[in-house]
Amino acid sequence: MNTSDLINNALESISNILNYYHSSTDKSQNKKASLLSYWLIDYMKMLKREETFDSTKLKRYKRGEIVKVHLGYNIGSEQGGLHYAIVLDKNNSPSSNTVTIVPLSSVKDNKVLHNSKVMLGDTIYFQLNEKLSQQETLVNEKRKSTQEEMLSLQNIADTETDEELLDHKLEIIARIETLRDDIQKLNQLRDNNIKIRKEIHKMKKGSVALVGQITTISKIRIYNPLHPNDTLSNIRISPALLDLIDAKITELYLGK
Repeated sequence: MNTSDLINNALESISNILNYYHSSTDKSQNKKASLLSYWLIDYMKMLKREETFDSTKLKRYKRGEIVKVHLGYNIGSEQGGLHYAIVLDKNNSPSSNTVTIVPLSSVKDNKVLHNSKVMLGDTIYFQLNEKLSQQETLVNEKRKSTQEEMLSLQNIADTETDEELLDHKLEIIARIETLRDDIQKLNQLRDNNIKIRKEIHKMKKGSVALVGQITTISKIRIYNPLHPNDTLSNIRISPALLDLIDAKITELYLGK
């Protein structure tokens, strides 16, 4: 079969399954049509991004850090779609295009925890809240001190004579430029706080590590964090929780 025939067959197959799901009277099938369509669109974007992708431009991912990844359209009981995950690599190189993760899921009420899972509690939720609180305090305090200093410099400019002002005019100009840079950074931090607040709003408190679904993914699948100042940057589970995951890995895969 030539390439043209393969493409036509693939397009026909995709169209048939989407129409089948979409036209079903079963709402769960209708949902599959939407999820599969979203995934196909995202997958095409990932393939396009692959052409120029450079993993060295991303932050360095450390063991225990939380990332949000797109696991794709799931088959059966696989995890699919956007999920939080824990980085497992002991020393992941920035030049590596892949990273090994254990996916996370939310806690299901009144459901017995499966043997392949590890309960993490509310650690991610609380860490994001703590990060938001610290950054909001920093923004408020820094903005207040910056505004006070800007006002002070303006008073100097208003009260001194031209000759007095000339003596340290360059110093004042340099300091004002620094303060403007500080304000720009504060605005970026404020925007980051808005993103954190939105992330918290969407998040369910309890998390479970799906140790039975450890997988290695392309870093193209990572949505957040991509850079050191992103929403999930520096959010990580404790060494004690990592030890629990390691123990479960040993139990499930090493037979010890």
